[in-house]
Amino acid sequence: MARAGGTVEQLARLLLHPEHEGGRHAQVIALRSGHARARGYVERVWATALALVESTTDVASRGEAHEVLARLRERIETTAWRGERGRTALRVLRAHLNFAQAAGGRLHFASERQAAEEAGISRQTLRQAYELVLKPGGWLRRLRVGYGTEGSTWYLADGPADQQRAGVSRDQPSQCHPDGELGEWSTPETDSGADVDSRVIALLMAHDAFAHNALGSSALMVIGALHARPAQVPAELVVTASLSRATVYRTLARLESHHLVQRIGSGWSLIRGPSLLQPSSVGL
Repeated sequence: MARAGGTVEQLARLLLHPEHEGGRHAQVIALRSGHARARGYVERVWATALALVESTTDVASRGEAHEVLARLRERIETTAWRGERGRTALRVLRAHLNFAQAAGGRLHFASERQAAEEAGISRQTLRQAYELVLKPGGWLRRLRVGYGTEGSTWYLADGPADQQRAGVSRDQPSQCHPDGELGEWSTPETDSGADVDSRVIALLMAHDAFAHNALGSSALMVIGALHARPAQVPAELVVTASLSRATVYRTLARLESHHLVQRIGSGWSLIRGPSLLQPSSVGL
């Protein structure tokens, strides 16, 4: 409404209308504390929105929004995610990138269950990755917790360097402008020496073959781990690919059936060849 030239009066009427779900919080304030208190809340939200509009630029088309997401995907995939916690955070970010791609912008909706299934992890592991890595690192924000069948509202940010506010696209929500005081994030998750090859993951992750109902993200992580260090036994892949032992065995069997990996002794390696990173090699 701020970008379209609306007024605070129009916003207040919209949010306080009893049939408008988006105004639930303002309606609760009006019910508990009176209309004047609710109007004050709306005016504060409106002032934040106006300030954001003045400091950002428009994304004129869906194509431009996808370009923004493509640059963000490249930034994520060129970051070294070390250790099991870092690799799990990468899987969560890839899941949210898929949701954002479908939504057409950084702002998107997904329940914890959907995000956990897309990332191939438990909901508890998902929460830990968000609270310990992604939220403090400035990669992902949950703007609103979902209820019932309603998914949570998420925003994909730019990570540690997100304190630069200039040039933020219009799909950034006014409810949660990126915090300018995040500072430099120098935890082990961004240290060098990742156990998966992010370049290979970046090349393959967009292909339909690695979607949730196809080979899946677990196959992507195994390929990235074996490309970084061949001849790993399943116990090693549990750590380097951040997967459970059962998932490792199932994934290796699936990749072997597609002639992407081979067993040599007790270890597993990628089947080398010029077509490994070509779409035809994964049945596209």
